[in-house]
Amino acid sequence: AMNNLYLDTLLDCAKSITEMPAATPGTPADTRGWMEREIEKEYVQIKDGVSSDPDTPFKPEQFEAEVNSLRNFAKKRADFVSTQVAAARQQ
Repeated sequence: AMNNLYLDTLLDCAKSITEMPAATPGTPADTRGWMEREIEKEYVQIKDGVSSDPDTPFKPEQFEAEVNSLRNFAKKRADFVSTQVAAARQQ
């Protein structure tokens, strides 16, 4: 019973990653999931500071590459978790 609760909770978390905002009149539909939107929100807040920081240990290209890695992670994570949960249920 506890194992099923754990697996169900993992699925709920995976589902929340891809949750899209409710459409509102006059606002274009955003097809990105919650995690993608959060990554983008944080990216917009810090990107200018990252590129203008003379003491940063990373090149702007490295920063952009890591942000793209996070975006890809957000797109793929829910499916990965769902697949792993399905496999765990079959054991």
